[in-house]
Amino acid sequence: MKKSIAALLSAVILVGCGSSKTYFSSNIRQSVEKSGNSLQQIQYYIDRDITLRREMEIGETRVESGTVQVENGKQIVTIRLKKNTPGVCVLTKPGQIGVSFETGNKRFLMFERPRNAGWADPYRLITEYNAGKPYVMYEGRRYEVINNGAQAAVQITKTEEKKIIRTERNMAGRKVSK
Repeated sequence: MKKSIAALLSAVILVGCGSSKTYFSSNIRQSVEKSGNSLQQIQYYIDRDITLRREMEIGETRVESGTVQVENGKQIVTIRLKKNTPGVCVLTKPGQIGVSFETGNKRFLMFERPRNAGWADPYRLITEYNAGKPYVMYEGRRYEVINNGAQAAVQITKTEEKKIIRTERNMAGRKVSK
């Protein structure tokens, strides 16, 4: 009996602690733009861990960010982006946004509404594929996206979404005065 009460209490706590974030989608973007708000004034978050990796070129001596490891005689630069890291929108294009999770030149990732996606589907990381491996441009260099980071999407807080929706209103209408 005690075990079932504890399990029920745990389930209630987990439901009460639901995510306070929602995915950034075309619906939300349209609401933001319709209300006259700027996409740059929204706080964004990444929905999963992402690891970017590239092999240093011969003669390259400067590493802007990340860690350098030596694997099989090659120097590898690794940059990690942890789930729920906050970011800001630094670039907007039709159907795309660039979100920066750290300061610096060309330090942003591009996200877009995937082809054939619905209006409520999240903006996902834009990747290009070579030999079956996903790549992104970051800091002006090409990085491989490790593990399932290629499926990453951006989120916003539900309070941000509620603020956006509250900016809409209905017209009351007018009657002719006699």
